[in-house]
Amino acid sequence: MAGPERGRLRPWKPVVALLVLAPWAAECSWGGFAVTDFPVVILFLAPLYGGAAVLVREVARRTGGGWPAMVLLAGAFGIVQAALVDQSLFNPGFLDDTEFADQAQAAAATLVPVFGFSADQAVTFIGNHVLLSICAPIMLVESALRPAERRRPWLRRRGLSASVCCTCSAV
Repeated sequence: MAGPERGRLRPWKPVVALLVLAPWAAECSWGGFAVTDFPVVILFLAPLYGGAAVLVREVARRTGGGWPAMVLLAGAFGIVQAALVDQSLFNPGFLDDTEFADQAQAAAATLVPVFGFSADQAVTFIGNHVLLSICAPIMLVESALRPAERRRPWLRRRGLSASVCCTCSAV
């Protein structure tokens, strides 16, 4: 390679890393799935978690919002995920068949009857999506890049459009 292309980031590398790391962090890192299930989880959940992480990062970097914007956008994703996609936010028995079934008391104690959800579960589910699904994977991938590449958008318009379509179709 010669000229300006030399030394430039190949944008597909961090995008692919984020597409793989986000679903792994969201669903596998805390022991939610066996190691043998990781490839299937990543394959099926990359559009949902990875697409959202790429989209959140790209929007925040393009608008100059930085980490505050990423956290807010990740929070919006967490609300959509917990309230609409898996509907865990409005289902007090969501964890009944898991090793987290003992959290039902905390959920009942923090029920917000007007809205029909537990404040404890809202903080847990939405907070985990903010931290594990979006922000931690972005931070890890960006930390592996050169400083000049960390704040620059990775995708062009076509790639950004594809990310939007991929994420929306997964939801």
